[in-house]
Amino acid sequence: MTKQWERRTVLFAALASAAVLGAGEARPVEAAGAKLLASTESDAESASGKLGSIHDEDVLLFDSGPASWIGHQSWRILVGDADGDGRFDDEPSEVDALAVALDAPARPTAFDLLVSFSADRSFPSGAKARDGDVIRLGPGGTFTVFVSEDQFAAATSTSSIDVDAFAIAPDGTLYFSFAEDETTTAAHLVAENGGSETLDEACVFQIRPSDSQAHLYLSPASFLAMVNHAIGSSLTTVGDVQGLDFDPDVPGALLFAVSSKSRGVEGTVFTTANGGSVAVVGGVEMRGDSMGFTEEETLDAIAVVADAARPLSIRAAETSVSVSASEYAEFAISGGTPGGVVIVLAAPAVFPVATPLPDPRLGGTGILYVDTSSALFRSSLRNRKFRTVLDAAGCGAIRFPTAGSPAGITRVVQAVDLSTFEASEAVAVETLP
Repeated sequence: MTKQWERRTVLFAALASAAVLGAGEARPVEAAGAKLLASTESDAESASGKLGSIHDEDVLLFDSGPASWIGHQSWRILVGDADGDGRFDDEPSEVDALAVALDAPARPTAFDLLVSFSADRSFPSGAKARDGDVIRLGPGGTFTVFVSEDQFAAATSTSSIDVDAFAIAPDGTLYFSFAEDETTTAAHLVAENGGSETLDEACVFQIRPSDSQAHLYLSPASFLAMVNHAIGSSLTTVGDVQGLDFDPDVPGALLFAVSSKSRGVEGTVFTTANGGSVAVVGGVEMRGDSMGFTEEETLDAIAVVADAARPLSIRAAETSVSVSASEYAEFAISGGTPGGVVIVLAAPAVFPVATPLPDPRLGGTGILYVDTSSALFRSSLRNRKFRTVLDAAGCGAIRFPTAGSPAGITRVVQAVDLSTFEASEAVAVETLP
């Protein structure tokens, strides 16, 4: 076993070095089937208990239950030190809308997502993303605006809007919905909306690449009819449209999630195909009562990825730990190889820390967060105390004593499954007196 660990450690070190230098020859990505990404409207619990508490800003990947794709602790690293206090303690509000960029690889990273948050969000540069902006994150807490709030407002002749759902077609056509009812002054939208100036929060609009104005694509009545058809109900309302993407199995059909908490509707992902039906993504039926929560949870954003393995996840029990003799920095790991070995990589926090990996032989997040030039990183590669054996469910835990560590230090921690070379998301832990 020792030699096996050594071989794997040497191989990983070589891959990490190649990634940092921009070396490494790409290999074709093997399709593993479409998977659903989603965020919940409120905090939740997984039925398996493997994830612990799920936060409403977490992005989950669904296969046989939810797995953490971007956890709230990892958002703190992705958005960076927004308030300039030198700490990884900032995170965005709820995720209102998700989409995968058209130029993303089949297996995307967080930097390939288009996202809109439920509230304005400041970034380390001082720039602010508004709740109506759809943005794309970049390394080191940077972002670019993909479609601005002002552009959405101009296209619908509204003002001060908040985007609640968003999808982009392969030809660049945009589909979106607002978080609240909005008033329009556009005569064509009033006509398309049955003569009403009030655009309901359940309306979905379309903007073609050749158009400057949006058109009403689906009305609240359309969604109500499709949901009732899908589950054989006679509901009179299904609330807001909260998530949109394209059905991977039916070209042109849209997936959608609504805010209704009615039985059979809450947490279910529907498709517009066949007059409305429960969606199937990657062979898994997306019913709210079988999504893997302790109880049905309303989904706040959805997106489909073409290829994604069940992600390796690491979470810190506490992101601030004391350096007293009785304290430990503790981490829970899930989503790994049953009975496999995980190595926990660590490094002092340096801003910025996140760098996309050009070498695709490292899977998982596709991002190396830890500073490979640091002594702590080299120590974590060599020292067996940074390794742990997972149980039959692919879960495990590891802890490090904090006694003797200096206070006021932040470390970035990331896990790698030595059987698959899946890289986890990263978390940051700071030491306190």
